Amino acid sequence: MKNIFKIREAIFIRNEFKRNIWITTFGNSVGYLIGFLFTPFIARVYLPDAYGAFAIFNSIAINLTLFTTLNYNNAIILPKSDNEVIRLLQLILILLFLNFCINYILVIFGGQLFVKFLKLDQIGSWIYFIPLIVFFSGINQSFIALANRLKDFRDFSKSKIISIGISKSYTLGYGYLFSGRLSGLIMGEFLIKVINIVLIVSNRSRAILNKILHFNIQEILQVAKIYKNYPIYYLPASWFLILINQIPLYFFTKYYGASNAGYFAFALSILNIPVLFFSNSISAVFIQKASTYYPENMGKLRAVSIDLIRVLVLFSSFAFGLIFGFGDIIFRLLLGDNWTNAGHFASFLSLGFVFYFISIPFNTLFRILKKERQFLIINLSFFIIILVTFIMLIDSRIEYILLIYSIEYGIYSLMILTYIGFQLSFGSSYAVLIKSMAIILTTFILFYLLRYIIDMLQ
Repeated sequence: MKNIFKIREAIFIRNEFKRNIWITTFGNSVGYLIGFLFTPFIARVYLPDAYGAFAIFNSIAINLTLFTTLNYNNAIILPKSDNEVIRLLQLILILLFLNFCINYILVIFGGQLFVKFLKLDQIGSWIYFIPLIVFFSGINQSFIALANRLKDFRDFSKSKIISIGISKSYTLGYGYLFSGRLSGLIMGEFLIKVINIVLIVSNRSRAILNKILHFNIQEILQVAKIYKNYPIYYLPASWFLILINQIPLYFFTKYYGASNAGYFAFALSILNIPVLFFSNSISAVFIQKASTYYPENMGKLRAVSIDLIRVLVLFSSFAFGLIFGFGDIIFRLLLGDNWTNAGHFASFLSLGFVFYFISIPFNTLFRILKKERQFLIINLSFFIIILVTFIMLIDSRIEYILLIYSIEYGIYSLMILTYIGFQLSFGSSYAVLIKSMAIILTTFILFYLLRYIIDMLQ
């Protein structure tokens, strides 16, 4: 009888995990499918210069948001009691208000100097809008983390679909009416966050949020101390990871012009579609499930991780292999002649992104395994390598820079997977990583040969 109950429990856990993955994947899929369907039209309205300026604007907001919350929003899923969650939310709210004032002071005194340094006059007075978008970004990230904790995956999926649909409609309509001005891209990004905040709140999360105004400073400070590793280790680790993605953007803007920055940013956004579409969906469910398995049931955590790698490899090898072989053609057909160069950029970047895609869910395990310091060391080391690489490659051909960057990015992602495998005691299961690399390499070669044959026949 005990064995029967164990079997039923195992089936329930497995089915719950799969169900939650499919709910979040479906919501993300529909949401980003809507965004993807709008992309060809938006790309014909907004030119590479405008998109490059928007990418810089957005990168500033992303960096400030990270420091505004001190990364405490990523700890919301971990507490065993709702009282700790409430204190974390109160701590984040205090940080958001304090940093809103600080960010405005920074923008007032240094915003225009930064714009002039990068020669991005298009941003202009929109630089003063950054503190507001950072404030709402912090709230949005915290509400998403709360939804993950409460397993409100349906509400999360619904809010994503609606917010992306409204935002993209506004961006496209504004672009047509006002000749592709930068302001349309900025306001579209702002709308995603505001609408998502309004829609993501469920009855269960509302019960927690209703208690948020009852402050207890002593308990807030105690919670801040309990999760101090997040600002001390995970914040700089996450920041270095963000900068790893943003170094090329600033580098191209400064030395190769806003258009090339726009190509890079747009290529990155297209490559991020499968990441946002699938990998991030799994991450939201995976971290929630991993937190329940660790440390009592490492065997199940290891088994789930290996199965996850197999699934991600099959998806990523095809998706990024296709872009590797036919990126320029895909971009030209879908987005117009203005974005053919972005397709070339994407072909080079796919070499690294195929491994990055697989590693994303496993980045979250550094939190669960209490290895924030190691995550910081890995990211800091890789950030220094990327920074030195770009400094050394000033005035080199862009294609060569992209190739080196992609190879280094792939090595970084493999390091993440190898380290996590060591922590989970993969043992003989390390063969799954070797097989994964073989599948990816074979798929990329096949797509390259297919493209070569097609070009030869023309």
